[in-house]
Amino acid sequence: MEFAVFLTGGIAPEPTQETDEQDAQGTSKEIIRVIRNMSGLTVDRETQPDGKRRPIDRAKNLAGRLNDASALSGEIMAKMRLPQRTKRQLWYSEISGKEPLLWLKENFEQINKGLHPEFSMPKRIDITVPDEILGKEDLSICLVDTRGIDDTAERADLESHFRASGTAMVLCSAFKNAPEPELQQLLRVAADGHIDGDIPDVKSKAAILVLPHPAEALTAADEQGTPANSVEDGYELKGDEVEWKLASQKLPYAGAEFFNVYEDDPQKTVDFLLDLVDGVRDRHRSKLREVINGATALINNFQEEEDRAVYAQAARPIWRWMAKNHDIDGLTGPWGGNLISGINQAHASSVRASIRRRGDWCNLDYSGRCPKT
Repeated sequence: MEFAVFLTGGIAPEPTQETDEQDAQGTSKEIIRVIRNMSGLTVDRETQPDGKRRPIDRAKNLAGRLNDASALSGEIMAKMRLPQRTKRQLWYSEISGKEPLLWLKENFEQINKGLHPEFSMPKRIDITVPDEILGKEDLSICLVDTRGIDDTAERADLESHFRASGTAMVLCSAFKNAPEPELQQLLRVAADGHIDGDIPDVKSKAAILVLPHPAEALTAADEQGTPANSVEDGYELKGDEVEWKLASQKLPYAGAEFFNVYEDDPQKTVDFLLDLVDGVRDRHRSKLREVINGATALINNFQEEEDRAVYAQAARPIWRWMAKNHDIDGLTGPWGGNLISGINQAHASSVRASIRRRGDWCNLDYSGRCPKT
């Protein structure tokens, strides 16, 4: 419905302005892409008689014919053929004749982009593989790939991962603007404690993964404008820039890694991620060690702790009585050592009766107010 309202509002940007389409209607580019692909209302480029390619927006053309948001929304839903998109699971079979990872890549892209005719728009995609994630046999690791940050860093799903003590955050950024403003805002929200609940140390759990395009690292330059003379040099220069930008704003992060998926060795990035996971495990070990040490100390000093608890329980009513009887009434009568001797000679019931009467009891008179007979 948001997409339909946007299309019928007469403010549609040119189809080539992909970055503005999301700004104008408030719906993420990923959602727009899936809606277009599922409904077939894509943007095509047709070659004109003059040889130029002109974009044809099928969704915008349909909106022009209907000119009503509700009718357009219903037409888009009909074109999606949702009754036929009921499949929820897909398992690899050798009958496909494809390598498992290639089969997974193709089907994931189709489902994620709304191109698979049997699947609807997924809220979440769970992938189970037989191999150890990141090649680590002694770790049970789950990788969660969230949707992009787009234009706002106020994302409850990302903030929930910051709150999770057993989660390491990997924030991806394009090379040119690394670290991107949205990423910086997300780190600022986490570091300032604006996320509800306890926030683990952001510096130890949030890393930045910069994703350069081929040859993009060679565009990096130092402060004097000298360009990088190698990819590794470009990574180093951009890494220094990332560190400086975050440090100038006092934003924490656990380091930065660079990965060009077309050219770089993925094992280097895998090792970087494993180091991040090991850092999470080390924090858990430290907390567990504190708990164990405290429990051990309690066991070793059980008798002392038990005596202390008994003393505290016995002292509690005494302190309460003292708080209520801070000011003592003025009393007259003999004070001194004869009180002890009087108590020793009196019957126990007389002692109790005298206490209840503030010393005013004939069989144990210490107040001096008991009439003599």
